[in-house]
Amino acid sequence: MGCLPIAAMIISVTLARTPAWSGARRSLLVSANLTWISVLFLAASFVLMVGTFMATGLPTPAQAPKVLPAGVIGLVGYANRLLILGYYLWVIVVAREAIKLGSQQTVSRVVQQPSVPRPSEV
Repeated sequence: MGCLPIAAMIISVTLARTPAWSGARRSLLVSANLTWISVLFLAASFVLMVGTFMATGLPTPAQAPKVLPAGVIGLVGYANRLLILGYYLWVIVVAREAIKLGSQQTVSRVVQQPSVPRPSEV
């Protein structure tokens, strides 16, 4: 869970420094930062849930209860969904920019190739 935000930051900063990827600098860095922010939100929501559960005075159950007791703030499920969304968003941003870059390079290679005469034209 904690490795993707580190990798996303390293990869995004490295790509943003290259001239070909400089146009996507903002979207790369915003999506990479969203990955670690969502990890922090998940950790904070888990601490909040455990803290409010302990404040109820109930014993800690061996298994997760089906319904949270009154007074327990349970945002962990939403934070987990945000985490997954942030991870997907970063991958989508990088893939979209890579596809755009690849298609631009393909077009420039086709345009730069010298035209070879066909056998019927010789």
